[in-house]
Amino acid sequence: MEKIFITGATGLIGRRVVESQMANGNPPTCLLRPGRKLHGVPEEYIVQGDILDPKSLSEGMKGATQVIHLAAVADWESIQNPNVWDSIVEGTRNILAAARDCGVQRVLHVSSAAAINGTLQPRLLNENSPFTLPRSGFLYAHAKREAERICEEFQRAGLPVVIVNPSETYDPEASSHSTTSNLHRLVKGQAAYITRGGTGVVHAEDVATGILAALKQGHSGQRYILSSENLAYTQIAKVVRDAVGKTSKVREVPNWLALWLAGLEKNLRLPLGLNPGLIPYATRYWFMDSQKARHQLGWRPRSGIETIKATIIKNPLP
Repeated sequence: MEKIFITGATGLIGRRVVESQMANGNPPTCLLRPGRKLHGVPEEYIVQGDILDPKSLSEGMKGATQVIHLAAVADWESIQNPNVWDSIVEGTRNILAAARDCGVQRVLHVSSAAAINGTLQPRLLNENSPFTLPRSGFLYAHAKREAERICEEFQRAGLPVVIVNPSETYDPEASSHSTTSNLHRLVKGQAAYITRGGTGVVHAEDVATGILAALKQGHSGQRYILSSENLAYTQIAKVVRDAVGKTSKVREVPNWLALWLAGLEKNLRLPLGLNPGLIPYATRYWFMDSQKARHQLGWRPRSGIETIKATIIKNPLP
């Protein structure tokens, strides 16, 4: 039986991966920061450490045959923080170096659809699409892209690495996650104001299934997009408001205005209620083609609309 070492086990997707492995009778060894706990996982499968601490990685990874690297800053409040670069880029480098030194047979790196690309006009993107995002406003996307470049370096040096790129992920069982908070904002007030853009949507449980399928069947050196359904933000808003019985209109705000207001809030610290780090992403289209994962991995996610409805119904407004 394979011995899996996993980072990011307490996160939205990580919890689902751990639950799946526990149900299959193969508990993974979970790296947790000091003081963190993971319900339902025996203490012997918990390792205290940090992805920025190479020593704790080497000690925790001993005996592992496979590694799933999920840990990274992912909440919208933090994605423009300069520390994001070290967490994502240097953390990934440390994981891969420890895996190489410990003789790990396979690494599954969880990247993001943000590392694929985001476009100003709706266009379907795949694993080979050129990355054209400017660095300004998209630090998180560039950090994820750089982490993938490091994966490619280790792959060429002989460490088998597979990459998956999940799109916007929701989980009805995670009421406090930032994506759920975004849905809540859509049903507050008399009208919903939405930027022009859109995103792929996917259920966290389906992402976990895709991760484990890629770990087992994915080709080393390859990327696999994990995205169920592409929806414009106006479509998402209407689905959410219909689910909670709201009848007021959804209005599209010009992207230039949203970016200008976000700049005011950031630079002048005005209490406008926006999230300056989110707005640049919200004015792009992140429409993903997941046919490669569906064909090569046999991945079958539920629909994005079904996922959004389930999330908002199970997590009513606080």
